[in-house]
Amino acid sequence: MRFASSPASPASPRSLSRRVGIVGLAVAIGTPLGAAISIAPSSAAVPVGGVVRLQGAQTLPVGAQVVGTVVPSSKVEGSVALKSRDAAGLARYATEVSTRGNAAYHRYLSVQGFRSRFGPTSQATAAVSSFLAGHGLSPTVSSNGLLVTFRGSASSVEAAFTTRLSTVRLRSGHTATATAAPISVPASLSPGVEAVVGLSTALHASPSIVRAHGVTPASGSGRSAQRGRTSSSTLQPSACSDATSIAQQYGGLTDDQIAKAYGANGLYSQGANGTGRRVAIFELEPFSFSDVQSFANCYLGAQVASNITSQVQVHPVAGGQPQGTGSGEAALDVEDVLALAPGASIDVYEAPNTNNGLLLEYNQIVSDNQDSVVSSSWGLCEPLANQGAPGLTGIENTIFEEAAVQGQSTFAAAGDAGSSDCGQPPTLAVDDPGTQPFVTSVGGTTIHSTVTPVLETTWNDGAEWGAGGGGLSEVWPQPAWQRSSTVPGIDAAATLAS
Repeated sequence: MRFASSPASPASPRSLSRRVGIVGLAVAIGTPLGAAISIAPSSAAVPVGGVVRLQGAQTLPVGAQVVGTVVPSSKVEGSVALKSRDAAGLARYATEVSTRGNAAYHRYLSVQGFRSRFGPTSQATAAVSSFLAGHGLSPTVSSNGLLVTFRGSASSVEAAFTTRLSTVRLRSGHTATATAAPISVPASLSPGVEAVVGLSTALHASPSIVRAHGVTPASGSGRSAQRGRTSSSTLQPSACSDATSIAQQYGGLTDDQIAKAYGANGLYSQGANGTGRRVAIFELEPFSFSDVQSFANCYLGAQVASNITSQVQVHPVAGGQPQGTGSGEAALDVEDVLALAPGASIDVYEAPNTNNGLLLEYNQIVSDNQDSVVSSSWGLCEPLANQGAPGLTGIENTIFEEAAVQGQSTFAAAGDAGSSDCGQPPTLAVDDPGTQPFVTSVGGTTIHSTVTPVLETTWNDGAEWGAGGGGLSEVWPQPAWQRSSTVPGIDAAATLAS
């Protein structure tokens, strides 16, 4: 589903219409998990027999059952996340480099500059690598030093982290792995370790595509080559008849209408259409290039469509995704960015939909440092993320702080079920990573008129069709720049952390 939804229709088809978003904003929204996950509270770091307990034992998702132990020889992958050598200094510099008027404003660092100034020390990464290798696990250190990934047998993983792994059957029928005992590391390593991620695979992010009942997406045969654009400096979206007719039929908006509503046409006329820019799109599912090509043919012409595999590059992370069409979420993400910034190069990063895959993908985008804009339509309910993957939000924060000091702007979906996005009413919960301090959380609006300035209201199509997310964070305090807001029932001087 998209932000800035259609003017009146509660549900539009997955098609060439109902497009939203402006480049630099998240172009889709993630959804919470259907099953609640509870975890034994993480213990404070207390040495027990020479090891320190980092994370408590996991209890099962609602409806899941233990079906056995993990086969000792089966392969397990995970990551040891390391702390910044100067966490306070990193947070401070991420703020300063983003604050106009500050002496550090826009004095961005390279990946190596980040690692030498704020990354874990070489001694810390070497010690973790040595520890893993000593237990028969193959370690790999990320270029920024924040993650040391490992792969090895289940028995070696259990021995290394003094835990036990169980095989569970989820309510969906799929099987997953869960930790049945706390995760520990040697006391000598614990001061520099943020978390161990990936041993549990029961927590997944998932998109939500809302379709009108009985609607079949249009094939999008598109416009003819004669109507295609020939100059990148004048390239801008213009909907073909398929997209226009579907938008009219279901009360949706085409991408060029959205561009007009937000004043982008004036930018296009000046040649500002993303040319020379790179946008990273975070995905946890595959997409079809033929779908994107049909869309490009419709909005941008045959010349752009024929070159789509050069303009849109896929970057597999941790094995990536298999070929396929996915749910349609990834294709829509790519298509919206393509239409609204038709001159931009698009880097689509794909990883397995696991905690470890999610973390590795964000870290790879930041470590590659080739995209000035990062957009994610995927999210996890923050309370469930904290319970089902302890330490995940903390290491994400370090990664997003690195993005900030490197000059990368990160945008993420706020959620698509209003303030009950976690499925836990009356708790007002938010989605991670939209809740992260150095991520811009993007919410949806309903556009009532495309005449500039646009007439719009907060998107709320009701419980069945979704609404813009929002609520209270249980991790992050209210930032100073939000304290002037006048939200009824919220003390502007207080933090939002519960």
